[in-house]
Amino acid sequence: MRLPALIFAVTCLISGTILAWVIASKTISWVEISQIAELDQSMYAGGINWMKFDADGFVVTISGEAPDKQQQQRGFQIASMIVGEGLTDTTTVASPVELAQQLIQPMVEIMRNGTDISLLGRLPTGAGRAVLDAGIAALIGDVDVMDISAPHTGGLPEGWQSALDFGTRILSQTDQAIVTVTPGLVVVEAVAGSANWQDGLQELLENMRPPDVMLKINIAAPRQIISPFRFSVDFENPSSAVCSAQNETEAKLILERSQTLAMPDFACKIGIGAPSVDWGNVVIRSFETLISLGAGSISIEDSDISIIGPVGTNADEFSIYIDALREQLPDVYSLDATIPPTPPSPAQIAAILPIEFLAMLSDEGIVTLSGAVRDDLTSDVVMRYAEAKFGYNLVEAEFSRRPDLPVGWQKRVFAVIEALALLESGNVNMTPETLEITGVASFESPEAELEKLLEAALGDRFQYALSLDYQPRDETGQDRLDPRICAARITTILTDNQISFAPSSATIEESSKPTIEAIAAILTNCRDAEFEIAGHTDSQGREEMNLALSQSRADAVLDSILAQNLLLGVVKAIGYGESEPIADNQTEEGRAANRRIVVKLMRNTEHEPEEETSDEQN
Repeated sequence: MRLPALIFAVTCLISGTILAWVIASKTISWVEISQIAELDQSMYAGGINWMKFDADGFVVTISGEAPDKQQQQRGFQIASMIVGEGLTDTTTVASPVELAQQLIQPMVEIMRNGTDISLLGRLPTGAGRAVLDAGIAALIGDVDVMDISAPHTGGLPEGWQSALDFGTRILSQTDQAIVTVTPGLVVVEAVAGSANWQDGLQELLENMRPPDVMLKINIAAPRQIISPFRFSVDFENPSSAVCSAQNETEAKLILERSQTLAMPDFACKIGIGAPSVDWGNVVIRSFETLISLGAGSISIEDSDISIIGPVGTNADEFSIYIDALREQLPDVYSLDATIPPTPPSPAQIAAILPIEFLAMLSDEGIVTLSGAVRDDLTSDVVMRYAEAKFGYNLVEAEFSRRPDLPVGWQKRVFAVIEALALLESGNVNMTPETLEITGVASFESPEAELEKLLEAALGDRFQYALSLDYQPRDETGQDRLDPRICAARITTILTDNQISFAPSSATIEESSKPTIEAIAAILTNCRDAEFEIAGHTDSQGREEMNLALSQSRADAVLDSILAQNLLLGVVKAIGYGESEPIADNQTEEGRAANRRIVVKLMRNTEHEPEEETSDEQN
């Protein structure tokens, strides 16, 4: 064989050996972790807290001091069920007691775990245990019995046979139980088949109990299996936190740590399925890392950990925190950490989007506005202008802010809203260079009318295209609103927008003018109904003065509505002074509620009586 071939063969042999060793090491490590976790959970469920475990490959060593010989044997049996032949027992007994060959009373602890049954204690021979042997043999399926009980050679005391028979019958009622039998007493520690079955099992055993046998029961519902085992929290939405824990103690530690970090309370699901016994520590350490970053989110699903840092975090600082956490994690866990990219600013988004303004008027009278305005102030002004034209609560808007709009853009926006208000339905699409309006009008020659409006507002050089149809309006009154709808819309207006007056006067504040314009626009759709504008005051001052003030304020609102020069029905103004309070005049809050404007739909032969709206004055 040539030298290069020999070198190649030796290299492959060494590489294969190393790879096999790595795979075997990882496999053995995984087996060790799994066995230790299962032993820990089983001992916790069995109330054994003195035992320690050490895994070396496929061999597990148990150690620790048992409080007595019985506890030592019990712990060994539980561990044997899980580990099997690879178990080494180095446990000791803290206070060894030499068991006498002849004891006064027999005793047996029957441990059932599915098809595995163990017998511990002091059992009679022959007829003294025959009922137990027959009961175990009658169980369904193949049962594996491990009898490590000592013989009881004394006489059988009163109550033994009855208690043993009762304890044996209990085995057929649950797959997981520890039944301790002594003369006249049976103690049951069991896991019910389900949480709902827990109460039923307890009642069943009580009904089975012979009169001469006492029964002590400790029945627990099984811990649920949680899959996947999860913990997640997002600083942007802390109420969405999800938590799983292996037991109440672990859940309490997680919750206490979260409270010290100023997080709101959240509940943890208790159950089995954690990837390791270190779950609680992993959650807390990951949580603390997120706190150190100041924001972000964390998600742990089984053994996979994902951390998203806050936007704008320094990458080097982020790596330091993540590397420190990774060093603290057990090998079974994997960690993925990222910093999301900085989102574009509104100005950057605006620079990408085209400059346009869109408006749509539906057949039902609903107006939708969208597109570019200069700033928040302009947005509010455009919204108020549209509501004055189409009616309050009939305008929906979603604007983008663009400081780079062309000169005269806002004037054009007002012009197209004005044009749309002349139509029965329609659409507007405006860019810096073009304007398109389509729709239906109820007057003849609509294009000629709109051209006059647009040329006056935009100038004759601005290019626009009109596509309008003429459709005469139905004047039979069928297209008018039910007066009750008008009243409801005015209620909404006055609830959100108060009509304000100067103190102790009937002078309407300038800020309330858009509200009055919106009310007037609604009243034009209910010309067949009769409305009353009523003024009310609190009880401060003389009664005659309050009555006069309320009348003056009602008159002022009516005058302002009539000044809109709209076609209305019958609208009256009446002042009621302090005679109809709706709140306690002894408090400032109550007096403010009593100072109000009310709009009533009056009784008539066509509509339901008296629906009213109100406006509280502060």
